[in-house]
Amino acid sequence: MHSSAQSSPRAKKFVDDCISALGGDKFIHMQNRTEAGRAYSFYNEQLSGLTIATIHTEYLDQAPPKGLWVRERQVLGKKQDYSASRGESSATSMLHFS
Repeated sequence: MHSSAQSSPRAKKFVDDCISALGGDKFIHMQNRTEAGRAYSFYNEQLSGLTIATIHTEYLDQAPPKGLWVRERQVLGKKQDYSASRGESSATSMLHFS
């Protein structure tokens, strides 16, 4: 069995290697990102819906009093006429219809 003193450098190297594979400093200091693609819905293992989706994510510099260090907005639909926003606090989720 390994003691924590023996596994700590190995664990740190593993985490450092993972961060390096994701882009190193650029990954660590990422402030925002946009993902685009399709979102699929399933019910009883059957495809029940799909739509075009764009997800905008902003990583905050400072922690809010409660909640996450992230703001997210999901825009859905071919015309991008539906969106859902999630703020720093989980209590600030909203759904928008255009």
